[in-house]
Amino acid sequence: PEEFKIMYPNRELPDGLFNETIALQILDDFRRLRLGCIELLVHCTLGARRSPAVAIALNDIFELGNDSEEMKLRHKKYNQFIYRTLREVANRV
Repeated sequence: PEEFKIMYPNRELPDGLFNETIALQILDDFRRLRLGCIELLVHCTLGARRSPAVAIALNDIFELGNDSEEMKLRHKKYNQFIYRTLREVANRV
């Protein structure tokens, strides 16, 4: 949210602002819209923590064919909370 960015311009989005409902929406949207897609662009404000977490999780969950371990090495600071939440929600649905 804008208020958080204004108050804390150099801080990562707190984990409390990403939840299982958002994770489920991401998974549902991807499931519904992925057919025919050749590439996936995941974008957030800085693209340093949240975006890689979502991309790596989607790669793992939907077996997109990329090397997740290499992705994790390339993006060492990916947001592990977001990654874990997406994986946990995917395992339940």
